[in-house]
Amino acid sequence: MGIHHVKLHADEAFGPARCSINNGGCWSETKNGLTFSACSESEVNGCRCPVGFRGDGKKCEDIDECKERSACQCDGCSCKDTWGGYDCKCKGDLPYIKEQDVSLSL
Repeated sequence: MGIHHVKLHADEAFGPARCSINNGGCWSETKNGLTFSACSESEVNGCRCPVGFRGDGKKCEDIDECKERSACQCDGCSCKDTWGGYDCKCKGDLPYIKEQDVSLSL
């Protein structure tokens, strides 16, 4: 394993392993055993809210996909917002395909 150099600039770290120092200056929060972070090791710098959240990366807020009707819109499905996501149940206990926002008809 090589040595990684991380530089600090205006309270925001950049470079490899930057998220290990003050979360790279980005938003991070843990609820119910789940942790979400706006710092990504694959990015050299900057902060980006994770999927299911919106904001500037320094502050991120949960998106209510159900209230905004941006998910779980298949016919007969019921949506329940969760922190950082949502749960979708389809009528007749049919499987829900999240990527396509449809219930699987048998």
